[in-house]
Amino acid sequence: FQFLDSSGNFPSINDIVQTYRGNFTPRFFPMRFTIRDCIIDSSPEVLSILLNTILFRYGISGVNYIEFSVSIKDLMNHAKFVHITDNVFDRKYCELFPPQAHANNNQLLSDTNATFINNDPTAPVNLYKPEWRKFINYYEKSNGQRWTFLAAFSRGQFTIYPSGILDQSGAAEKYSFVEKNKILAYLTPDMQFAKLVFEILKPLVSNSIDESFNINAYVFKSLKEHASNLCDDSIILKMYGNHISNIQNLHDAIRLDTDIDRIRTYKESIVGLDWVGDENGFPFCALSHKDV
Repeated sequence: FQFLDSSGNFPSINDIVQTYRGNFTPRFFPMRFTIRDCIIDSSPEVLSILLNTILFRYGISGVNYIEFSVSIKDLMNHAKFVHITDNVFDRKYCELFPPQAHANNNQLLSDTNATFINNDPTAPVNLYKPEWRKFINYYEKSNGQRWTFLAAFSRGQFTIYPSGILDQSGAAEKYSFVEKNKILAYLTPDMQFAKLVFEILKPLVSNSIDESFNINAYVFKSLKEHASNLCDDSIILKMYGNHISNIQNLHDAIRLDTDIDRIRTYKESIVGLDWVGDENGFPFCALSHKDV
């Protein structure tokens, strides 16, 4: 998202003060991506144009390594993935970046039995021009610049949420849960988490008149115990089972894909995972699960 003037150029102070100030309603934040998603779904080459321009701007600023956070769903969508890798410049991503050597044994990260164009420095490079460059400014790739991706997962995309404490042993059996749609109908996630903390600290109310009751020791011990329990794999799996499945699906997509160039592009371009979203009410992390 970027402020521009009515002609699509960089805005002046006047534009910002007279056009934008006071014109953003509370609905702007949740609706800010609505038009963007429609445009990308109908014309995915917009992603290539956007990335080409952004990389050019980074390049002239001296930035040569960039990590973009991209949703796991978009990374696994071949139609979109090609537009953020192969369709940005005049060469495919796997031709721009030869396989990297492993830090320990100098083995290629890509399949060692396959033969790639970059293994032979004298091999002709397949130059092709993205169709979109006929209609809009195209910028050449900066020398030495590399862009990669983090597979992004939203902490707000949970299935159920711990809502209360039960008198049972075991992490997943110790808490009651409420479905996501029922939380959002009555409470925001941060309010739900505050309610859960209140449940944890309720004994303070009944014991506060007892002079021998060490409030500070109880708070520390109780919160530490519950924090450990709430980070248990069994609870993470209940809350974020879809995220954990999607990570496995990404591994399978790379392992089972028959397109060698795309396998190389996946391995060279996706460098990590990203846990994104508002932390308020979400002190949980699916990426801590042992299966990730």
